[in-house]
This record gives sequence, C-alpha cells and structure tokens, in this order.
Amino acid sequence: MIQRIQSIFLFLVALISLLLVFLPFEQYSNGENTISLSLSPFSKPEGVANLIFAPVFINLALGILAIITIFQYKKRTKQLKIARGLMFTSLFMITSLLSIDFFHDDKAVWTKTYLWPSFLPIASVVFAFLAARSIKKDEELVRSADRIR
Repeated sequence: MIQRIQSIFLFLVALISLLLVFLPFEQYSNGENTISLSLSPFSKPEGVANLIFAPVFINLALGILAIITIFQYKKRTKQLKIARGLMFTSLFMITSLLSIDFFHDDKAVWTKTYLWPSFLPIASVVFAFLAARSIKKDEELVRSADRIR
C-alpha cells in the first residue's frame, strides 16, 4: 500500500529536504562580496559559524525519517506518530534557521536576503500535516470496518 496519498505527501517532505541540500536559502552581501548558504554538509563558506551544522543534521534526519515513514504502512499508529514528529521537526528546523547568526564579529555591514528555497520548510510542515491527517483517516476507516464485523 505504498501508493496511498500520505506516501506522496511524505515523499514531498523528503524531496524538500533533498532540495534544501542543493539550493541556497540565504544570501549575504556587503557590496563587494556575496555569500550564499545552503544546508549542504560538504560546503561551508568562509565566515560562517559552526551553528549552520545543527540545521544541516536536522534536515538530513527529516529526509531520512520521511523515507522510513513511507515504508511503515502496516503500522499506521507508528506511522502517524512519526508523521507528527516530522511536522514538529520541520518547525524546529525553521526556528533554527531563523535564529542563526552566521557571521563573527565583522566590521563590514552584511545585508541578508532570503531566497525562495528558504520558504520550502514551511511547505514541508504543510505536507507532514497532510500526511498525518491522511494516516489518521485511514486508521479510523480500518477501525470502523473492524467494528462492523
């Protein structure tokens, strides 16, 4: 039963997590230099603090958990708990991305620009919510069918 609608929503959560690894989500510039930040664990621009690694690992965990959750279709209650956890993990990742100060004490004035991939974690929260809602509907349907027997 991998072809259910919640599997599509969970796949979209994993796809968003993968996109955030490759696409820059913020851009800093001071007139002459421009630095783009992505959640790639392999690249770290100069001047970026180590605080960027917390959202990197949260993002990777989010993608891996979304894929694992797709294959938990026989255990709907467990799948529902993990999907709700994905939703709260996505919210935590959004807050950690917004609260990071990337630059050390530098005298230059840096202007911060949010790029369009910075809004993808919000879509991830929405898809995780839709997946949890669909899983709950499936569980209610199965329980109502058990009552009829």
